[in-house]
Amino acid sequence: MKGKDFLIEALEIKDADLNMVSTCQFLRNLSGFSGWGGPIGIDNSKNDVREQAVKLNATHIVWQNIATTGGVADVFGNVYRCG
Repeated sequence: MKGKDFLIEALEIKDADLNMVSTCQFLRNLSGFSGWGGPIGIDNSKNDVREQAVKLNATHIVWQNIATTGGVADVFGNVYRCG
């Protein structure tokens, strides 16, 4: 899966909280990284996690940690398959 369709699928993965995924299958914890800091770096890191989540057929992400330190962004999220 590559290109535009892959990006569309990644963007369809929903941000969730624990209540929203209480009956869903937990898949795994994923991390994303960007060499950029600030809001751009966070967006890039989240997109990295979303792209990994597509490969697992995930439908939802519960973000665990979102941080920028030293000019880089790191995010961690648990991904789930619901439905």
